[in-house]
Amino acid sequence: MGEKSEEDSFFMQRCFELALQGYPSPNPYVGAVLVKDDESIGEGFHLKAGGNHAEIEAILDVKEKHPGNWEELILGSTLYVNLEPCNHTGRTPPCSEAILKAGISRVVYAMNDPHKIAGGGAQKLKENGVEVVPSVLEGQAKAINAAYLKVLETGLPLVTLKMACTMDGKTATATGDSKWISSEESRAVVMKMRDKADAVIIGANTALFDNPKLTARGNEKYRNPLRVVVAGSLRVKRNMEVFGDKNVLVAYCDADEKLIESFRAEKIELLKCPKTSEGRVDLRFLLLELAKRGKNQVLCEGGATLSKSLLDLGLIDVMIIFYSPKILGGEGRGIFEGAGASLISECKKCEIVNAMMVGGDLMVVAKIGG
Repeated sequence: MGEKSEEDSFFMQRCFELALQGYPSPNPYVGAVLVKDDESIGEGFHLKAGGNHAEIEAILDVKEKHPGNWEELILGSTLYVNLEPCNHTGRTPPCSEAILKAGISRVVYAMNDPHKIAGGGAQKLKENGVEVVPSVLEGQAKAINAAYLKVLETGLPLVTLKMACTMDGKTATATGDSKWISSEESRAVVMKMRDKADAVIIGANTALFDNPKLTARGNEKYRNPLRVVVAGSLRVKRNMEVFGDKNVLVAYCDADEKLIESFRAEKIELLKCPKTSEGRVDLRFLLLELAKRGKNQVLCEGGATLSKSLLDLGLIDVMIIFYSPKILGGEGRGIFEGAGASLISECKKCEIVNAMMVGGDLMVVAKIGG
């Protein structure tokens, strides 16, 4: 194994920045940088599944920037990449072969590829005389690809609950009014979150009361995720904003056949899910189905009943709460609805990993524990 250096960490950080520019699900986020004589000569990232891997994009970037001597430049260079180069033929050829063909002499990567089929690239490179340096900023690399890793390990997507509430924890008044609790700046952050989510999920009550679009509006470069409405008995209206295009899925468990046909006549995709003992949609089944469809990252935007069901089932990984400097007081809707813990010792535990001001709001990011 080769030795790590400060320069390795510097260029690996750049790999992370590049990686997050892609929309690769169900594949991992990957960025790559080619370096010669301590200077970057080419960069790339994996844009989407089926497209070139980051390593190939970095090689092509050198070719584009230096058409006259690109092969000479790459020869003997160092490749930085946040994931071990693949060693199998899938939708694209193995990156290990491309690295060897290009004459790259040193490869620095952050984390091993946990995929049983794709792995083995590092060993192939070492066997062919390439210096390999693994585990540079490995913790950060795993954090970036937490959703990919979770799907591989459990079959379930990574679920983030996003909610906005007043300082006393209310998401809406008793009459259902919720626009707008959070600031314009916070809502802009949510648009970015939707852009990176593979699916956004809400409950039937939120769809009916708030009538949200759930799109990443505000920036033409943003991508709109699959919108998922959980409506056990299909108690939603077909003319709601969420059905503005056909990139939507309605999960149900028990509904009248005529109602089902009326949705199908509108070309709205329905997913029949098993019914729980409470007569609700089996959310674990739904999330497993979303992962099978390549949806690694799911953003839940409420409401309180859906959020509580996900919490009780241990299906929420991260909570992002925007606390607005307002006090509603009296009656109102909370973040979670339904029976809670009877003792403090029975509370769900969280780990606050970040807190920052966004406009006038306090945004708190927390991981959910046991």
